[in-house]
Amino acid sequence: QERHIVTKGGIDEYSLTFGANYSHMLYIGMSLGLNRLLYDESKVHTEWDANNTIDYFQSFTFSEYFYTRGTGFTAKFGIIAKPVEMVRLGFSLHLPTFYNLESEFSTSMKSNFDSGNPSSMSARSGVTVTDYRVVTPLRMVFSGGLQFGKVGILSADYELIDYTTAKIDGDLDNYDDINKNIQDYYKSAGNLRLGGELKLGNLALRAGYAHYGSPYASGQLNAKASQSILSTGFGVRSGSMFVDFAYAYAMRDFRHSMYYAGFEGDNGVEYYSQLKQNTSRIMATIGFRF
Repeated sequence: QERHIVTKGGIDEYSLTFGANYSHMLYIGMSLGLNRLLYDESKVHTEWDANNTIDYFQSFTFSEYFYTRGTGFTAKFGIIAKPVEMVRLGFSLHLPTFYNLESEFSTSMKSNFDSGNPSSMSARSGVTVTDYRVVTPLRMVFSGGLQFGKVGILSADYELIDYTTAKIDGDLDNYDDINKNIQDYYKSAGNLRLGGELKLGNLALRAGYAHYGSPYASGQLNAKASQSILSTGFGVRSGSMFVDFAYAYAMRDFRHSMYYAGFEGDNGVEYYSQLKQNTSRIMATIGFRF
């Protein structure tokens, strides 16, 4: 067996922000956001009779294609308090994003045979187009920081997300079963982010750590899956121009089932692959202050 999965896409956010400052001790802000979502996924699953144990059969390839696009609206509110000069305490509320989405789904399959005529056969499904709405979970972020004059900063954020509150609905289909599965298969999860910055004149050195908890409920295939990220970087300021560089190393252990979560073979063994995913990202920013 062999499977190739290719995903691409992203979410662009355009926001309008407002802020207020009260005696440099209390800061209040809000933003209204318009999100643009694009997601493209293709799966190619191939199986072959390597030992020639199945009469006439040589191999087959099953392909799936999924594409989603849409827009969403959201709002965020935040507050930062400075009880003493070096202490920062914050809280932000990220309201659910309300998406209107359109998805396309199609499949194709090709089989190859050892002998006979034809030597192969193929079939392709039609394209299924679905319009629906998705509401993402609300997010709460608690933050704290210490500022050591103009020398350095230490910060910590804890984010709480209840994934069971996500919803999906549409005008033409009933999504009650899907919404029930969301409540059964997911749970609340916390994300922790730590960071620090040391300033040496025009040079700033940075380091950070983040841990993202699994959103899956106990008993699910990836209930224990989580992700950790280590990051480091530096920035240089010169007059109105600044340059920032950052490197992030992400570590993730998770399980993947080629068929569906919980699939068991004839011997009662659950079939899945235990995967370890390590990724690196390098980012560079050049900016100008006016």
